[in-house]
Amino acid sequence: MQNKYIKRAMALCDEFVQWQGKDGGINVEACPYLAEKYQPLFRFMEVPFMARALYRVYNITNVKKYKASADRYCLYYIDFVTGLYVDEGEKIAYKMGIALECIYLYANNNLSMYNKMIERAQPFIQCLEGLKTAAGCYFRCGYLPGTKGLENVPDVGFSDDLNHVGRGIARYHEMAGDLFTYKGILGLINYYLTDIEEGTMHGIWHPGLGTWAIGPWPDTAFEHMDNTPANAVGWVFSAYGVADFLLDAYEIIEDAGLKKKIANACIRSARWCFENCQFDDGALGMTGRDDKWLGLTATAVMYYIKLKDMELLSKKDDDDLKAGAVKAWDWLVCNTEPGNMPEAGYLKVTGNTKPVPGDNIAWLLAWTIEALTLGEKLQ
Repeated sequence: MQNKYIKRAMALCDEFVQWQGKDGGINVEACPYLAEKYQPLFRFMEVPFMARALYRVYNITNVKKYKASADRYCLYYIDFVTGLYVDEGEKIAYKMGIALECIYLYANNNLSMYNKMIERAQPFIQCLEGLKTAAGCYFRCGYLPGTKGLENVPDVGFSDDLNHVGRGIARYHEMAGDLFTYKGILGLINYYLTDIEEGTMHGIWHPGLGTWAIGPWPDTAFEHMDNTPANAVGWVFSAYGVADFLLDAYEIIEDAGLKKKIANACIRSARWCFENCQFDDGALGMTGRDDKWLGLTATAVMYYIKLKDMELLSKKDDDDLKAGAVKAWDWLVCNTEPGNMPEAGYLKVTGNTKPVPGDNIAWLLAWTIEALTLGEKLQ
């Protein structure tokens, strides 16, 4: 039986289709979140998340325009990042990781192109080989923090950037099974399971918080907030995003002890989301109970369901996390009713976080679509 909330997901997918330009990317004039009001960065990292959501809804509904749009979004991003690497020499790790995820998505929805997509992956694999580092993060993100005084650190080391790399190489490893990606997966796992240590890049897990810090340095020059040192706070982008990678990696690795550590960290981080970021009405904030975010509330639903489906939860963990996930689902359902969705999927409470850049708003809407296709599992 089709999820009764699928029509809401389809309505958002219809917007993604309408935003698509002739080149397969986003038509800037068509997407309201790329208007000047939302201070977009035009990095287009939202495109693969939109494609992922479109493929998911296509595979439920068989509405062909969703697959056609997802195909074009994936190919656009692959070409876009290939151009940056080949023509301009840019080496930014998260873009390579997301491009690898696009390759995986496209190949798995167009099986006749599987081997061709493995070939398309090679420039990104080569770039990531050039970004290997002896620092704790295993791969350099490819740029430095933006805060003055941090020019001499090895790399920005953001947890969110590197989970895109992890997700990309894990999915490419599923396609090609090579040793380089397996070692990269293990290297990133180590970064995420090692405690953060001031003045180093040894690790990014923040034991005082029970989740991953945004970054290893006191950098304040990043998105959505001001004057917040990256090494002092967690945020739901990484709390869910890193777990999304680690739980994919869990299926790949064989070391039972490492698997247990992954499960424990992911469950702890899920608890951080619910215990520190969830409002009484079920909505989630970004770094705590700051402001209410539709797409981040969606991750609470997806997070719990992924842990549950993988049978990683004890009865107590299951009971505790399910209670938070049900509250998140109820808020998500209320705030995706036609005519009731908050502008940019954001409701100001403290104003400590802001709905900019607009690129990320489209990304969060894609997560909202995914959660809408899953939520009935809670019942």
